Amino acid sequence: VSRETVVRAAGGNYVKRDIGQVRVKGKQLPVAVVEIAGHANDGIHPELYDRFARLTELLQMGKVDEARAELSRLREENPGDGVIHMYAERFAELEELPREMFFEFDTK
Repeated sequence: VSRETVVRAAGGNYVKRDIGQVRVKGKQLPVAVVEIAGHANDGIHPELYDRFARLTELLQMGKVDEARAELSRLREENPGDGVIHMYAERFAELEELPREMFFEFDTK
């Protein structure tokens, strides 16, 4: 879901995770994408999402070593998390990490 759609529709009532910029096949410009974990009052535990937000903050501040360490811990503690796995793959591909992650997909 795009970040703008989430802000308009949900306000602050949902636990969410900013994934980064995503460009899909057939689109020229990337969009900021957000994962909706659930409603804040539905028993969602925000710790994972708070820590992931910290990871993205570390990237934005250029603290690459700290970001890599946090991603390693998150991956170890959450081996089935698809977004963490996607980030780990990008980290492995890139010699220099950007301040915001960018993903490109061949399918819509």
